[in-house]
Amino acid sequence: MIKTVGERALLEIHLLTGRKNQIRVHLADEGWPIVGDGKYGRKIRDNKRLALHAQELSFDHPYSGKRMTFCAPVPATFHKMAAAPAPEPPKKKDSR
Repeated sequence: MIKTVGERALLEIHLLTGRKNQIRVHLADEGWPIVGDGKYGRKIRDNKRLALHAQELSFDHPYSGKRMTFCAPVPATFHKMAAAPAPEPPKKKDSR
């Protein structure tokens, strides 16, 4: 866990398979959906993207066999999302 703000947390997770849905499903099953995840959590109107980011990807090149590693810093917007207030639950329509 990198940091927490209220009910939100910025996590660092190491995967074996690299499948993003694996993270989404497992965290949602534990009651910790990823911010902005409309499929397994709740879509938040102000978020333009799912708050899921690969900071480092590594794999063996298919022809040379050389280990390839690519790095990208955590987007600043993720730190802002972790600090934002929780979204309001969806309002129920009046059934008059």
